Amino acid sequence: MRLIDIPQIEYWGYLWFDDSDQPVVVDGPYDFTRITDQPFIIEGNLKAKDGSISISIRFLDGLYVITEVDLQKALSEGVMTISHEYIAHGFGDGRTIKFIEAWIDEQDPYCCGMETLRPAWLAFDGFGQLQGGTT
Repeated sequence: MRLIDIPQIEYWGYLWFDDSDQPVVVDGPYDFTRITDQPFIIEGNLKAKDGSISISIRFLDGLYVITEVDLQKALSEGVMTISHEYIAHGFGDGRTIKFIEAWIDEQDPYCCGMETLRPAWLAFDGFGQLQGGTT
């Protein structure tokens, strides 16, 4: 997937550019066709406002690695998930970032072929707020 292939829908999330000391908060549609080689996105996490998909953007070795997770499909299929919430760096407003981690059953050749849970994917699940104010 390329940046220009990211669906043009309303998102909630952030994009962190290489020339900035803080992320750009995305709250609505974002035009990825205007992204050039400089500055580039180091890291981005977006969640569709309708909750349907989560997009992860990473710039690694000169290329964008973009992952799309269909959250509605995964959750409707009963994928085992764990929620995580972390203090967000660089926002300066006591914001937290939330993720959903999915685990799937897989046969493990090192465990007599028995089914074991393996991590499958990690998806951005929006923002939260620190309890008790900001830090």
